[in-house]
Amino acid sequence: MAIEQSLASDRATGPTVGSTADPAMDQVVASLRAAFPSVSESHVRECVARIHATLDGARVRAYVPILVAREARDELAARSRTLRLAPDPGT
Repeated sequence: MAIEQSLASDRATGPTVGSTADPAMDQVVASLRAAFPSVSESHVRECVARIHATLDGARVRAYVPILVAREARDELAARSRTLRLAPDPGT
C-alpha cells in the first residue's frame, strides 16, 4: 500500500528536483558531473534525459545506462572542446 501511494505521489508531482525516477540515471549524472565539473548539473541532467528518452523503446534495458553514459559523455566532451576553442567575447 505504501509503495502504491509513493508511486501515485511520484506520478502526480514528478520526480524530486535534482533526481530522476531511475537510480541508474542518477548514477550516470553523478559520474558525468565528476568528469565534467565545468558543465552545469542542469545541462548534464537535460543531456542524460534527452538521450535516455531516445532509448525508451529498447528491448534490452540492462544496457541502457551504459549507452546513455557513453553518448552523453561524447556530447559533453564535444561541448567542452567547443567552449575551450571559442574566442572570449570580451576581447
